[in-house]
Amino acid sequence: RSLREKTRESFRKLRKENRTKINRSMGTAYYALREVKSTARQTLSNVKSAVENISNKCLQGRQTRTRYRLPPKSYSPLRCQTPVKLYTPFGIETPSPRTPGYKSARRQRTPRSTFGRLQSFSSCTPGTPARKLKQDLQDISDGIEELNTVAERICKRASK
Repeated sequence: RSLREKTRESFRKLRKENRTKINRSMGTAYYALREVKSTARQTLSNVKSAVENISNKCLQGRQTRTRYRLPPKSYSPLRCQTPVKLYTPFGIETPSPRTPGYKSARRQRTPRSTFGRLQSFSSCTPGTPARKLKQDLQDISDGIEELNTVAERICKRASK
């Protein structure tokens, strides 16, 4: 009888030790997963803010004030007094006097897109940050596809 109780006691101790080890390892795994989750969340928020900054800079370039220029000596002098040139630190420009050829000399503006930000984002010139970002995103998606194919090949080899 005492041998039986001793073996039961030793099994109980082993079970208790195993449970504490399992709980510790699960706690460590949970902590590691939580760290990975927070790191991934922070990385994604950084990427999001970078994309927003780049797209805002690209869109701001299109929203700047358009300056209209007349070809040199295309207008006749006015009979009345000429306007006074304003000199201020705020960038106020004195408008040029209107002449009959004024509208033809104006720069034609393209109409704003009705599709919103995506349409204007894709219509940026080749040297803009938006175009470079678009190319980088395409390269990233291509790399992810390659990683997926490699992972599938590895899984197939492991299952054989």
